[in-house]
Amino acid sequence: MTVDLDTWAPGFVADLKPQLRASLTRLVDGRPREEILGLGAYTDADATSIVAVANTRAHHEALVDAHPEHRLYYLWSPGEWDLTTVAAIENGEPDDLASAVAEAERVGNEVSAGRAGQDDYGTFRYITWEAIVTALGQLFDEGFFDPWPLAVQVFDVPETEIEPSTLTEWMAEINTDAAAAQYAQWLTELYA
Repeated sequence: MTVDLDTWAPGFVADLKPQLRASLTRLVDGRPREEILGLGAYTDADATSIVAVANTRAHHEALVDAHPEHRLYYLWSPGEWDLTTVAAIENGEPDDLASAVAEAERVGNEVSAGRAGQDDYGTFRYITWEAIVTALGQLFDEGFFDPWPLAVQVFDVPETEIEPSTLTEWMAEINTDAAAAQYAQWLTELYA
């Protein structure tokens, strides 16, 4: 069976969006809304692991107290955040992202086996990353993140080189204009 990534992606977004909604809701359930400073997701370089994450004020402030020069890094780097679906699953919570992860793994394996037409694994990764951003962007557009007005929304692929312009575009798709501008300024300073 051949996988066409361009036709696969919209269905993946449609399936992923409610899974992200459920995962993020589960992570912050019962916490005061003003305590949440970040919500989002990250994936691995292969684009086959998807982790929902949230950042609490207490955790962020503890990191900043130890390293005040890295305040914005801690705000925009979900790998540093304290609430993750990985930890939740280890504590017995259900994995709301399990079917999305399984689907990404399935399609990644199809691409690796050469069953995706002319597409290579790099194309699969980028299309999957874009699909995650699209799902988060749809949640943003629907007002899902509105109850957490202090939270930035983030998508990241740690330890993977992605053009700063692409990262800036992604953050603009899932954040308010003010938050996106703050991210763009921080990224510009980071790469200066």
